[in-house]
Amino acid sequence: MLVGSLVAAVPGVTSTTFTGSGDAAGPSWFVHGVNVAVPSEITVTLSWDEPTADLNVFLRPPGSSSAVAYDNGAANPKVVVHEGPQTGRWTVAVKVKAGASAYTLVVDTQPTDPEPNQPLATPTTSWQTDGRVRDVLQVGDQVWVTGHFGSIRPPGTDVG
Repeated sequence: MLVGSLVAAVPGVTSTTFTGSGDAAGPSWFVHGVNVAVPSEITVTLSWDEPTADLNVFLRPPGSSSAVAYDNGAANPKVVVHEGPQTGRWTVAVKVKAGASAYTLVVDTQPTDPEPNQPLATPTTSWQTDGRVRDVLQVGDQVWVTGHFGSIRPPGTDVG
């Protein structure tokens, strides 16, 4: 049985969840499709219930039978991250390699910034990056920022 749901909890991030179950003795391959409307970073997380089972995950771009990213290691969960410029219906395949188990597959897509080095058109009183911020953590009076950017500009600083 395959089930899918769509949840948009974080602005810009689309999360699609599939559940299923399989057995290495058959059926062992399960294919799920995810529509990607704009160039996006795709994060696939596969987890399963049975600790003696081993499952693998493969990510394929639209129109291709070859994986651009996969995880066939022993860890549970398995995570694949790929920044895909290609839009269309991406395929995520799950292979039950050993044992039998129910699984949960979560596919998150976050649009990539098509022009990461373009400044904002209006002045701002906040700090600015030349790309995309993924996470912010404040510890005491220090702020840590992660993401895809090359520099940070303080408030009131001229572009350049």
